[in-house]
Amino acid sequence: MVLSDDELQSYASGSIGEDALARTVSGVGTNMSVLIANSGITTLLGTASAATTQATQFALTQDFLAQTAMVAAELPGTSRRLVIAPPTDWAPTAGVANELLSITAKAPWLHSVDLSTLATEAAKLPSTTHVPAKVVSPSELSDSYLDSVAPVQANATLFKDMLYQPPARQVNLLTGALAALESSAWRGRGSPGGWLATSQLNGYLNYSFHKVQMIASKKVLLAGQSGETPVSVQNGLDVPILVQVLATTPAGSTLQVGGNGTLRVQPFETGTVRMSVHSSTIGTTTVQLQLVTQDGSPLSWTEQPLSVEVTRFGRLLLIIIGGALGILVLTSAYRLRRKRLAGARNGGSADETAEGGGTG
Repeated sequence: MVLSDDELQSYASGSIGEDALARTVSGVGTNMSVLIANSGITTLLGTASAATTQATQFALTQDFLAQTAMVAAELPGTSRRLVIAPPTDWAPTAGVANELLSITAKAPWLHSVDLSTLATEAAKLPSTTHVPAKVVSPSELSDSYLDSVAPVQANATLFKDMLYQPPARQVNLLTGALAALESSAWRGRGSPGGWLATSQLNGYLNYSFHKVQMIASKKVLLAGQSGETPVSVQNGLDVPILVQVLATTPAGSTLQVGGNGTLRVQPFETGTVRMSVHSSTIGTTTVQLQLVTQDGSPLSWTEQPLSVEVTRFGRLLLIIIGGALGILVLTSAYRLRRKRLAGARNGGSADETAEGGGTG
């Protein structure tokens, strides 16, 4: 959590010290690591806007350097942490923002450090302040708005789980889009920008989802106890995906559907797996096929039924063919014997008669 030093001081039982780290206890007894932003520098940065002149912008950067230098000079030789947080509605020109970042990196009395490192250090401090359990502000994001953001966040997580080793740029863009949905810029009831951003991101995710489709037969006819059915996955995205084909059979059914249903499909290509089907009983069973992500999250739009009909006609057909072959062999042997006997009665041996084609 990042709080202004003015805000935190109003809840502190004593001095919060000269450092930018603190550990507090909330009104419900929960310990929190807090990074304390310098309110004086926040106010200074708030004077920057797109309408300021070049001279004003130059003065701002010089004031920024001066204030940070004074903070460093207050305790010479002592390492101190300084958290700089611009106002929530900060809108400087790109030139001012770049210049402030540049001089921050170049100033000899400043060394950049990431917030996670500061938070780790703050967690080791003893609790020194107490804050109330909840302070409701009319400027908070509304419950109805956050309720609309929640399913979009879930869809974004599902989308990332579906991708196979997505490029960092795509992941960062999606993460940034999600962060934008919870921006403080959407505070208040009269800010339609947040609703529009939520709708646009949700539309993009739904459009992307339906570029991944499962292609499978509607019905499988098993002439025996076992068989196979192909299941294909079509990837219309510009990145590879990794999904699994999940087959769900009714409770108590003897039908079994298995095989390696994991598919890695390259962009704009189609991959196919062959699922084995086995049943020990005759009849028709409806199986639900569906694609799931690597961690088992279902891709609901891909669900489709598969009717499996087991007839055992294959085994019966083999029995009929075997019986017919047996009758054919017996008939041939009987005719050959008759020909030999007929030839023997006409004066030749049975073998000679058989070799000569019989008596005609």
